[in-house]
Amino acid sequence: MEVLLSKLVRTLVFDDEGRPFTSVVDLIVEPSGGKVVGIVVGGSRNLMISPMDVEVFSTEKLVVIDRDVVAEIDDVVRAREVVSKGFYFLNCEVYDKEGVYLGKVFDYAVDMNGLGLKYIWVAKGFWNLVRYDKRRFDWEDIFEVKPGKIVVEGIRKVLEKEPQPVVG
Repeated sequence: MEVLLSKLVRTLVFDDEGRPFTSVVDLIVEPSGGKVVGIVVGGSRNLMISPMDVEVFSTEKLVVIDRDVVAEIDDVVRAREVVSKGFYFLNCEVYDKEGVYLGKVFDYAVDMNGLGLKYIWVAKGFWNLVRYDKRRFDWEDIFEVKPGKIVVEGIRKVLEKEPQPVVG
């Protein structure tokens, strides 16, 4: 089952007693393997939950084993390395191998079971309001990830309408 980041943002996080205490802000994705190494929560963007501390992971809610699993990003080595190097997928510029600009990442999907990046949505646009030339690239199409830049292999067909991922 896959879900878009845009569907996860603002999802409430519940403790083991069923009380909401924060919400999802972003995901920390390791650029080399595409694995989610952290779930950013709260308004300050410096707090996270490790995926292995999540009991229920859906677009409706996240349930963690205890409120104490929330940690600062700097305290988790893998997450700190990704964040400190500036690896964020959202708003990254995307180019093909020949250096042709294809747009910026405006959304991406993760596999809820394996917590891996499935694909990215890329589009050209104006001030993030008007998007055109939308393309989807699977994780396998990504050739290289650098801070602020993603290089993909091949050019995908421009899509008229974004397909909706299956959400259970």
